[in-house]
Amino acid sequence: MCKIQSMDIKELLKQTNKLTILYVEDSDTTRDSTSIVLHDIFKITYIATDGQNGLELYTQYQNEIDFILTDIQMPNMDGFEMIKRIRKISTDIPIFIFSAYDSSSYLFDAINLNVSGYILKPFELEQFTKSLQVTVENIYLKKNLEETIQKQIKIIRNQDQILEYQSRLAAMGEMIDAIAHQWKNPLSQISVYSSTMLYQNDSKLFHLTKEQIKEYGEAILAQTNHMTETLNTFRDFFRPKKNLTQIYLCDVIKNALSLVQDQLLKHNIKVNINCDSAILIELIENEFKHVFINLVSNSKDAFVEKNIHKREIYIDVYKKIDNIVIKFCDNAGGISKKFIDRVFIPNVTTKKTNGTGIGLYLTKQIVEKHSGEIKVNNENHGACFTILLKRPQIPHE
Repeated sequence: MCKIQSMDIKELLKQTNKLTILYVEDSDTTRDSTSIVLHDIFKITYIATDGQNGLELYTQYQNEIDFILTDIQMPNMDGFEMIKRIRKISTDIPIFIFSAYDSSSYLFDAINLNVSGYILKPFELEQFTKSLQVTVENIYLKKNLEETIQKQIKIIRNQDQILEYQSRLAAMGEMIDAIAHQWKNPLSQISVYSSTMLYQNDSKLFHLTKEQIKEYGEAILAQTNHMTETLNTFRDFFRPKKNLTQIYLCDVIKNALSLVQDQLLKHNIKVNINCDSAILIELIENEFKHVFINLVSNSKDAFVEKNIHKREIYIDVYKKIDNIVIKFCDNAGGISKKFIDRVFIPNVTTKKTNGTGIGLYLTKQIVEKHSGEIKVNNENHGACFTILLKRPQIPHE
């Protein structure tokens, strides 16, 4: 994936020439002059003369339209009302506001409607293309993910793994929705922060201090890091490293913990392991490591958020008649009753900041893929995750 900062105008136009825009503007003069430019930038430009007309066109061509550029003050139906109604049809269609009004009330309304960018009139190509870059990158990321899924379907359609793949495809579809959900607000915040910084020299309203510029820059960086972590989690989970191997379960756990050792030391977390070293099991090792990495990360965040001083994790691994049992517990105060029955659902997070709602969902997917089950309860002043795996029929176990 190319870096947004490095996307030049030629590269951007090469991408936008494949896309369709809906342009909504009531002024004949502005509409005529701007539409000439838009026709050169986009493959198809649908033009509406007011909000009502724009809503009708979007309803008719919603499967074709990639994003929307709209004025605010218009007869019959204004831009904000049109956006509200379109949001009932699609929560993630990118929408740019194109207006001569730069008051703070308009900006707050735009943020609340999850607008992707706020562009001031008169139309300037450089200003417009800068605002487009993040949105175009996100559109093509989604398109590429969908194309990848379709290619994979063709590759394995006639293979014996088709049933397994259908299950993976369903999980991937949920993850795409989860990522789209997680990226929506960060992208909106990045766009508004960057637009504010971009327009400060041209607007009588915005006069940012150095401290404010630094604050906005740090906020943008934090959001982009958060988005990258989300994407990496998704990518690693679906990488084709899917071979089952016989391995000692205790070794998998110790190897996983070694990957997060720096985090454990940094946050002064002690891990107590009581593991039957003789347990041999068939696992996709690299994938199953994510179970313990995610659980450690979940505990670490809880320790930090709740300011727990004595931080301990307890991992017990033992055999029952039909199962191998893994108990992963901490003393981080437990999970609230409000969330404990929903922690494995995508987009549900107990964290106050930077929670993705993906880690525990992926953990459950991995465990179930290994024909296991995972559950959670509160005990001894902490959360306790119990994983049950079927005991393999291995003669020398």
